[in-house]
Amino acid sequence: MARRAPGLLTALALAAAPAAAQLRAVEVPIGGRAGIDSLSRLGFEVESLQKFHRFFGDALKVECPAGSSRRLNLWQVATDLSRRLNRLFLPGADGRRPVYGGTEVFQQNPHWRGLVPFHEYFHGDNGAGIGASQQTGWTGLVAKLLQQSGE
Repeated sequence: MARRAPGLLTALALAAAPAAAQLRAVEVPIGGRAGIDSLSRLGFEVESLQKFHRFFGDALKVECPAGSSRRLNLWQVATDLSRRLNRLFLPGADGRRPVYGGTEVFQQNPHWRGLVPFHEYFHGDNGAGIGASQQTGWTGLVAKLLQQSGE
């Protein structure tokens, strides 16, 4: 499996000192297995970053993606992660949705092309949906992220 690009997912680690708290960006493994991401976990991470932003405000900025020298506040980091997640379900410039992977009937057939499945897990390198696909909770999570980002 190809190695994930640095900064695909940036998490926050809180290192508390007696007088102050420092936040630093760290790379973390994604999901329980290499290359597999959990939609629910990523949704919770976005929501947590938004809540941390309400507490820390714009004064706290972290590097996102890691190694880029680009400093963002936590709300901007959450927005960046949301957009990356949203792109799994939206057609790219070539008209293909990453969530469909190599299943050509979903990519090409006009009767299937607009029926977007919301898988619980997706491949970390190419975005293909794998595992359970429901039209309940995950639909709501993705709809919330799409609404927040305006996509």
